[in-house]
Amino acid sequence: MAQEDSAPLSAGPAAVTAVTRRDRLRAATTAEIKQTARQILVSQGPDAVSLRAIARQMGMTAPALYRYFDSHEELVKHVISDIYTELADGIRGAIEAADAETGGDMTAKVIAACSEFRRWSLGHTREFGLIFGSPLPGVHVQKDEITAEGGSQFGNTFFGLMLELWRKRPFEVARRRRDPARPARAARALPGGPG
Repeated sequence: MAQEDSAPLSAGPAAVTAVTRRDRLRAATTAEIKQTARQILVSQGPDAVSLRAIARQMGMTAPALYRYFDSHEELVKHVISDIYTELADGIRGAIEAADAETGGDMTAKVIAACSEFRRWSLGHTREFGLIFGSPLPGVHVQKDEITAEGGSQFGNTFFGLMLELWRKRPFEVARRRRDPARPARAARALPGGPG
């Protein structure tokens, strides 16, 4: 089989690289592996998502999956990231629709975001459990660059709403006055503290 390499379409700093047939097939297979893992997750639960089960359902061998993912944990992280991205896209879509319908009413946008999150959660209970339930061994959403990207998209959807709300209707935050006697009172309240 001849190897197809990506070839620049033009020279210079703005050169565009053509996607080869091999790259397209690899991307399609990667997407199919993740989709198969998700189907197994939904139908049988997280414990059933094994490389052997995925390979069997796809008509591949389990070792062949290592050409696409370094480990089972990496595959699961990609599935989690995809789920976060799907959820964030749905919530953003609901916010945009509410924005268009109401001319930017913040209450409608927040309700739309929360309603879409609830709708998705009730319709995707296994996926919800995977990303919001008990953490899986080896998967730390905030600490892993694969899952952090998708998790950030989800979190930033709500953060963006709160930031918009703050900009449209800021409220004053009362500053706490510093009480010079507070440290002494706190020390007295400690067990074994003075007096």
